[in-house]
Amino acid sequence: MPPRKSSATRKRAKPPRRGKTKAQAIAHDAPHAPELVIITGMSGSGKASVLKAFEDLGYYCVDNLPVELIPRFAEEKLELTDDQNELRQSVQAVLERECPISLARRVVETGEPADALWRTMAELDWCGLSVPEGAGGLELGFTEVAVV
Repeated sequence: MPPRKSSATRKRAKPPRRGKTKAQAIAHDAPHAPELVIITGMSGSGKASVLKAFEDLGYYCVDNLPVELIPRFAEEKLELTDDQNELRQSVQAVLERECPISLARRVVETGEPADALWRTMAELDWCGLSVPEGAGGLELGFTEVAVV
């Protein structure tokens, strides 16, 4: 095994180049369908670092987007098909009826389980959106999962 170099003889890392990084060039050159990625976490969990990494890859990032604006943002940023828009509208209608803000607050503040909401979501097969049909799911794509 060759001897380790002392810190004095190790090469220093080159300073970052100006302009696009390799990851940025790849992200901008590679064709990809518009995607919506939602990053959540508590304060101090590293969300800002993840957002910066996504920005470096060419994604458009929004920090602290209010939950109630996510459907409108998704509609404007994603080019949804008619079926995906219909899914979004039906999900929105169900959540407006079954998940008022007061329920969301109770779940967060007191830990109250949202059993009735989970039952409704399961009955609508939302839990199996990306599960293969052969396994009892709907076998939909990531866009549909993001819409829900």
